[in-house]
Amino acid sequence: MTDTDGKTQAVETIKELIEGIDTCVIATHTPDGGIVTRPMTVQDRDFDGDLWFMTSRDSDLVEQITADAQVNVTFVGKGTWVSLRGRAELVEDPQRKEELADALTGAFLQADPKSPEAALILVNTEAGEYWSSEGAKTMFSMIKARVTGERPDAGKNDTVEL
Repeated sequence: MTDTDGKTQAVETIKELIEGIDTCVIATHTPDGGIVTRPMTVQDRDFDGDLWFMTSRDSDLVEQITADAQVNVTFVGKGTWVSLRGRAELVEDPQRKEELADALTGAFLQADPKSPEAALILVNTEAGEYWSSEGAKTMFSMIKARVTGERPDAGKNDTVEL
């Protein structure tokens, strides 16, 4: 398998794991070195290694990624946890804004998502880690481990380069 095949498989795995999870948490760095997290809605639901978000141009998020582009985006769903590391950037692309805009985005922004007040953010993911488990099977494994003293099977875990 070539490196390209490995990256394609990694993207497909992450895509399958985050499918149907519309809200995630994006973490950025503050100027004093702190870490801030906030919930965000992914604008483009078809993960291809990039994540798209919209927010207000005057938001702390925009200020923070302008100063330090390194971010972490986390998705949590039933039996799934995905953490993606990447670099965020502001994108000036009116056509892409129009493609990604929806009524909920406009309500959140309190402005037309196609307006200059709306900021389009692209996160180019670089790597990720995920855990995925089957609820009943994992619970049985935990109970069994408690009784036997053996380590439980907590599901599948892997780190991938994107």
